[in-house]
Amino acid sequence: MVTEVDPGDGDAGRQAGALITASPQAHYTQYPQWAAIDTEVADARFRLFQVRNGADCEGLALARMRKLPGLPFRVADVPGGPVVRHPQALPPLLQAVREAMLQERVATLDVSPYVGRDEETNWHTPLVQAGFQPLTGQPMPATLEVDLSPGAEGILAGFRKSYRPLVRRVLREDSLQVRNLATGEDVEAFQRMYDAMVAKGATPRPSPFFRDLLDFLERAPARGFALLACQGDLPLAGTFVLRHGPRAIYAFGATAALHPELPKGAFMQYAAMCRAHQDGASTYDLNGFTMGTGEPGSRNAVQQVNFWKSGLGGQPRPLMGPWQATLRPVPAILIRTARRLAASLKSGRR
Repeated sequence: MVTEVDPGDGDAGRQAGALITASPQAHYTQYPQWAAIDTEVADARFRLFQVRNGADCEGLALARMRKLPGLPFRVADVPGGPVVRHPQALPPLLQAVREAMLQERVATLDVSPYVGRDEETNWHTPLVQAGFQPLTGQPMPATLEVDLSPGAEGILAGFRKSYRPLVRRVLREDSLQVRNLATGEDVEAFQRMYDAMVAKGATPRPSPFFRDLLDFLERAPARGFALLACQGDLPLAGTFVLRHGPRAIYAFGATAALHPELPKGAFMQYAAMCRAHQDGASTYDLNGFTMGTGEPGSRNAVQQVNFWKSGLGGQPRPLMGPWQATLRPVPAILIRTARRLAASLKSGRR
């Protein structure tokens, strides 16, 4: 049976959290309380749907609806989901979300199950039967996954050859100390570092975002952790990592411009991987590798980040990619035309 629940409901949150914790294919965007702190789209609305079998939650979909400027219709997506225990739970969940989005005057509904393409056969038929088709013309999504099972020394052995001696030197000389990111001053320090990273391609985040995210982790410590790497009292790097089942996901990170001789980013990620391993995670997801590393001298901002990520010991994992259902054909055509025109104008300005 599919039910709709309040994303802020405590019992619903615990059920959803238990499902995601047990689901290797889960992604952090599907945790329902994330809706309360997602400030990327200010006018977004969220609706949470569950498939239940008695007392057990079998599937979860957090639908995000956005109104397009100047148009009387909405678009909707289920970021990083739906998440289900088994593919049989997918059809009723998709049907419930689809019917609800029709009532909301939604023109198109996108879903992005966070599963590898090797698992796509389990999802293909239910999606097609529910009226979804793969979105074409977009880079095929992928991520990088680090196997944490070898432990601290094995994790470091997987790093790029040029990174390993630098990280070992930091460990030997204790030139960076790792501690929990825990106070308001810590959040402010991380925010300053992150704001400086926006110029390098990071998505801007307003100042309440990381404070709210830290509050979220303090309320539900099993969901992840936040760390700082400091030299004495001076924060030089920080990261937020979220936990789902055996998967730890690198969510946000930032480094200071000071002390460029120190491998701040690589050391911060090494420390986060070790912490995730100690907490019981078996996989560390570097959260995105869609555009690859490109070629030296021609990398864009995303590819530069990906090149750095590629030195942290991860193996590429192709993901299934987004699928879309057209709920209102005429508005959907208008929306796609407007988006193509906007993309063309943006390309022409370059």
